[in-house]
Formats: sequence, structure tokens, C-alpha cells
Amino acid sequence: MKRKPIDPSQGIMTKGFTLRIVLQGILVALCSLAAYGIGMKDGMDTAHTMVFATLAFSQMVLIFSIRSGKHFALNGMFSNKYLWGAVFAVIALMLLVLLVPGMQKVFHVVPMDGMHWLWVVLLSAGAFAVSEIAKAISRLFARPDNLRK
Repeated sequence: MKRKPIDPSQGIMTKGFTLRIVLQGILVALCSLAAYGIGMKDGMDTAHTMVFATLAFSQMVLIFSIRSGKHFALNGMFSNKYLWGAVFAVIALMLLVLLVPGMQKVFHVVPMDGMHWLWVVLLSAGAFAVSEIAKAISRLFARPDNLRK
């Protein structure tokens, strides 16, 4: 209620929003490539599994950064219980695929050790952190009337 209404002729996919989506896609790709490089030390199957996990989990954390627009992601983070339900459901399904031997075989993934899991978590969280830092930097240079969602 504090901000001005959005121009109805503007549309959903503004230049700024499209740029953010592209940049976050590049960020996820770089994190996935890093996971691949780390996993290759233990073989191709481990590398593929780490990329799969990093892609999935980074999307689950980046959704909060994207949802918050230009504002800090932790503000109002718990206001959408349906989003949290969806995120928990996807994480549960991912853990099912990555941890249950029968599912591992179906999805052609291999068990990861603690260090692999740590890298997956760090790379996924790193994507979120870089996204939030980029938003903070863009807020420093934005006009006050341009800080809407």
C-alpha cells in the first residue's frame, strides 16, 4: 500500500525482471559447473549426481530471492505457506531420489558422501547469497521511487 501502483501497460516481464532471470540462470549454471568439476574427481556418475542435486536445491533457495523482488529475501519469507509447502515437497522428493537405493537406480544417480553433500549445500546457498548481494548492490544505485517489487 505504500508504493505506487504498477503501470498496467508494463506487463509482467519487464527488462529488469528478465535481466534478473537471465543472470540467475547464469549463476545456477556456474554453480552446476563447479559441482561437476568437484564431482569429476570421484567419477562421472558422482559429477552427474552433484549437478542434479545442485540444480534442484539451488532452485529451491533461489525461489525466495526471486519472490522478494528487489527487497531482501528474508523479509516476509514465511508469509506464503503454500510456497513453503511446495518447497518442502520438492526437497522431500529430491531426497527420496538421492538417498533411496531403488530410486537412485531409476534416476541414474549415485550415493554422495558427506563432502559431496556439503558442496551441494554450499553451492546452492552460494547462488542465493550472490543473488541477494547483487540485489543489495542494485538497491544502492536505484532511485527511491524505483524500488518496487
